[in-house]
Amino acid sequence: MDPPPLTLSLVFSLPVKYKTPQAQIIERESRERKRGHTSSNPKGRPENSVGGGGDAMWRRASSHLQTLAVLRSTLRRDPPLIRHRGGVALLSSAALRRTSPLLAPDSGDAPAKKRVEDVMPIATGLEREELEAELEGKKRFDMDPPVGPFGTKEAPAVIESYYNKRIVGCPGGEGEDEHDVVWFWLEKDKPHECPVCSQYFVLKVIGDGGDPDGHGDDDHH
Repeated sequence: MDPPPLTLSLVFSLPVKYKTPQAQIIERESRERKRGHTSSNPKGRPENSVGGGGDAMWRRASSHLQTLAVLRSTLRRDPPLIRHRGGVALLSSAALRRTSPLLAPDSGDAPAKKRVEDVMPIATGLEREELEAELEGKKRFDMDPPVGPFGTKEAPAVIESYYNKRIVGCPGGEGEDEHDVVWFWLEKDKPHECPVCSQYFVLKVIGDGGDPDGHGDDDHH
């Protein structure tokens, strides 16, 4: 005779009242507490069996869930602080470490004057000049483009340079008079007229002069 279908036996073996896994665990813990086995594992009972071992795993899982909940709450409550910490990590870059000796105050009542050798011993040429000026509180190189009225033959635009010549770019006038930048060499005592807008330029040497291409050949620090 063929055995009865397995599905029928499974259906009739289900309890009348279904309980969730959480409810079953709570009920099992309550029974264990009444028996006095909540803190010890009966001898001979495997850890993964229903009882003390299962309860311990459930408590560990609950602890992990509580930790994650606290962390999630902290992230939600204080995101600016975390972004600030990330910013601090970014500030500790190589570029900041290079200039940090210039910004960091010395210890003691009378701070000693820093030298280029204290900041960057290997600096030479233009880099050394720039560091020396910065340590003295001066601005060695003006990186901002010169701004002034439109240069004419009678009142040309004056461009400063540390050498006898430099590259200059003319963008034209304002509004409709503006054009694509025209680059050219502007030399000492040689006024230059822009071929597009006819603006006049003259060079004013404020440094030691000389050829910028050969600067630093005889300068050994």
